[in-house]
Amino acid sequence: MTLEKKLTEKVLGLKENLKVHEKKIDLIDKEIKDIKDEGTKKISELQQERTMIVTQVLKDKGAIEKIEEVFNVQNQVESN
Repeated sequence: MTLEKKLTEKVLGLKENLKVHEKKIDLIDKEIKDIKDEGTKKISELQQERTMIVTQVLKDKGAIEKIEEVFNVQNQVESN
């Protein structure tokens, strides 16, 4: 086998390896993108849920304050 033929076979083998590795890179890149998209979606869902809970907490605090005010007024009337 001539040197030229050996080198040609080596180049062909390297090109095949290159194709395989490029496909692997593409698959990994796609997987990374999918994971990022899922994470972004989950974060958004959690932020929405948190906002709803915070809103409810604020409403509950407001209701508690109003009830306490009514009790305070009633206690003041009863003590007079």
